[in-house]
Amino acid sequence: MVKGAETVKTASIVAGGSAAVIGVAEKIGEATGMLSPLTSLLSDVPGWIWALLAVGVAVALWKTGAKVERTRLKAVRLGEDAGPA
Repeated sequence: MVKGAETVKTASIVAGGSAAVIGVAEKIGEATGMLSPLTSLLSDVPGWIWALLAVGVAVALWKTGAKVERTRLKAVRLGEDAGPA
């Protein structure tokens, strides 16, 4: 690649990144104001509900993983898949 093109690419990344950061910083107050009703609603939820939700997500992930493992094991046993490479 041409050295000048690399310099221009780097400079544009720096300028674009700076503009993005400034743009986000200018709008953060507005976004926080729009989210305040949601944050107050979520802060009223009891802790045991959050814990129950976390357990539910963990069980769902475990079940999905177990199903995938059974399916892959069955495919290997039937010769449809060679197994891990």
